[in-house]
Amino acid sequence: MRDWLTNRSALGFRGVGRLKAGITREQASGNLGTIALALEREYPEQNRGRSVAVDPLSRAVLLGPSRLSPLMTSLLLILVPALLLLIACSNVASLLLSRATARSREFATRLALGAGRIRLLRQLFTESVLLAVAGGILGFAVAYAGARLLWSFRPVEWAHNLLNMKIDLSVLAFTAAVSVTTGVIFGIAPAWQSTRPDLAAALGTGTSTIGGTRRRVTIGRVLLVGQVALSLVALVTAGLLLRSVQHAYRIDPGFESRRLAIVLVGIGQAGYDRARTENFQQEVRRRLSALPGVAGVSWATTMPLFARPSRSLTIEGHEPRAGDAPPTTIVSAVAIEYFTTTGVRLVAGRTFSESDGDDSLPVAIINETAATRYWPERDPVGQHLRLSGEETPRQIVGVARTVNYTSLGEAPQLCVYVPLLQQFSESATLYVRTHGDPSGVLQSVQSELRAIDPRVEANDVRTIQTVIAQSLFGVTIGVGLLGVFGVIALALASLGLYGALAHAVRERQREIAVRMAIGAGRGSVIRLILWQGFIVVSIGLGLGLVAALLIGRALRTVLFGITPADPFAIGTAVLVLLATAAFACYLPAWRASRLNPLTALREG
Repeated sequence: MRDWLTNRSALGFRGVGRLKAGITREQASGNLGTIALALEREYPEQNRGRSVAVDPLSRAVLLGPSRLSPLMTSLLLILVPALLLLIACSNVASLLLSRATARSREFATRLALGAGRIRLLRQLFTESVLLAVAGGILGFAVAYAGARLLWSFRPVEWAHNLLNMKIDLSVLAFTAAVSVTTGVIFGIAPAWQSTRPDLAAALGTGTSTIGGTRRRVTIGRVLLVGQVALSLVALVTAGLLLRSVQHAYRIDPGFESRRLAIVLVGIGQAGYDRARTENFQQEVRRRLSALPGVAGVSWATTMPLFARPSRSLTIEGHEPRAGDAPPTTIVSAVAIEYFTTTGVRLVAGRTFSESDGDDSLPVAIINETAATRYWPERDPVGQHLRLSGEETPRQIVGVARTVNYTSLGEAPQLCVYVPLLQQFSESATLYVRTHGDPSGVLQSVQSELRAIDPRVEANDVRTIQTVIAQSLFGVTIGVGLLGVFGVIALALASLGLYGALAHAVRERQREIAVRMAIGAGRGSVIRLILWQGFIVVSIGLGLGLVAALLIGRALRTVLFGITPADPFAIGTAVLVLLATAAFACYLPAWRASRLNPLTALREG
């Protein structure tokens, strides 16, 4: 609107700036806060209670206008990758323990010949770090390709200058630091156990007794239990958010979402004055209404799911307390046909009419949220309110249903509709309602707009379904990544479980051969190995369920339409994990049942 440039109370803009070198965000916030206090003293009516918040640009635009955005950011950048890293590291630690078992005779021989324990530790640490660095390099390459792939799915409206998913030296340094650190930390236990063998047993039998069988088995099982638990947490988290997004797409936004499209029309860029703008809007409405398949046409200054509170609001008889900032509200200047075109239902009073012009009484339509908050026991129709920048109060002539203005599933917000005839704007969004799928008539709509005046830009055309998908883009991509992370975590845990049981079969080869030699059947051998894996999986599932329920409770404020203990999400995750774990356990059990007792006894 034109008065945004001169109306000190308008809140229609967001400032973007670059901090000087050496200046922190906290310092910038303090400096701007001082300026805000000075402005409040100079303009007490317009700036009372207002301050300035300084946020990173990535926080403002990374995942779009959804209440899930901060949560998804933290999950993607911290929680789930950290779980995946823990699973991978514990898996590597388990493999290193198994490898140390195979090298027990080597270590025992070297220690017996006088090799120092520090030397062995140094060698094992070097091997762990080299393994971690190699994994970090491979992971960095995969991350680089993945970031480019992910960025290719962004909506076309997302400009490169707002956010660029760039992997730079800082990311490379972080990757290197994490790789080396995890290599050292998770190499400690295997290295420590490997350098404390039972020399007599190791040299005499060639089988592992590093640190004692009981301790080694305990460490390995603890790692496996942790892998299973963390995998379940990752799967349940992904499942809850996936179910939440599915429900979000089914949320009723309060307006027509299936048969509505919008066109962003740059009328002001064509140099139109008010009279020409209003004539252009009327001609557009007349010609588009005659198109086959078009059910309604209207104009408004706000766009669905991308509106923001922009004006201060003063309610007659509800003055704010001293020192408090007046409430802010979304303000949308709409054409007469707006409510019938968009399907926003009026619950009281009347809609706007041709008589609501500049020379008539200023009027407004409020939403149910405003009506309930300020007139809970009275009819708001006939009451008055005043918007910042306006001297004359507006009379309320109607109450409209509260819809979603900023994001799906948002908390109810204040909204005031004013007639476009009383509040001219050179920037307005065209709404087109159709009888069927709006995609079929959008090309005709654009052709008609070009025919009216080719200088008026009207290239940004979106169906409301596209707008909803754009508003949920960050959440959808985030949930997709969570699903990928969950699958990887499941694969790693299953691989670790398979490796541990396969190693256990090799260690117990003589025992299994003896059992089979004295008459044990293949079924009993399979049950023996499966039971060993079942104990680990059961403990991991129990711990994972507890952790998943706790995380679900932390997510409850951002879940759409489901509870933190959603039985479908949790049950599916448990069944998938059980099925995968059962397969991972069965393979070593099946191999154990196929042992030849004579061969196994000779090799053992």
